[in-house]
Amino acid sequence: MKINVTSQQYNPLLKRKEVTFEIRHEDTKGTPPRLEVRKMLAENLKANIDLVYVRKMQTKTGTMQAKGEANIYDTIEQAKLVESQHIIERNVPSEKKAKEEEKTEEKPKAEKVERAKEPEKAKAPEAPVEKKEEKKKAEKKPKKKRPGIFSHYKVEKEGFKRLLPFCERCGPGYFMANHGNRFTCGHCGFTKYKPAENQPSQ
Repeated sequence: MKINVTSQQYNPLLKRKEVTFEIRHEDTKGTPPRLEVRKMLAENLKANIDLVYVRKMQTKTGTMQAKGEANIYDTIEQAKLVESQHIIERNVPSEKKAKEEEKTEEKPKAEKVERAKEPEKAKAPEAPVEKKEEKKKAEKKPKKKRPGIFSHYKVEKEGFKRLLPFCERCGPGYFMANHGNRFTCGHCGFTKYKPAENQPSQ
């Protein structure tokens, strides 16, 4: 497997060297592993392998030649700051990944043990929920019943007398409300003022 660096350019803003390369991989027949390419780039460019991050590789269809891109950072801190997380994970050996996962698993376990050692705080006795509900029910006042249709009529010797007029627009069945100096229909809003003689004296 041979690697050939086709171009390299330093990016002062991101503090990294941006590299493009080609690989002839007749020996492996398939696209070589990213970690092997990372090691070869570090040896070829005399760089620290921990600062080399292979971004992508692609083999041309029907050939044994692949093209790729990589970044070589000035420091590891700069790489973690700029490079995408999935690229960093792809360039980390499986042994390091396993160690990092073990560390992350140990932390929550230690926290659980510390919490178990701490004495449980005495909880204040909670008031029973049933009593509160009973009090609320007792405080509720009975709802007032709305007057029925019979309240709009008065029974006399001759028969029934209608106390409120029907709406002239809506027709029979639509009673108008009595508002002192006027009658108003709650259905259409029609208002009819009473004659001055029938108005109550203030």
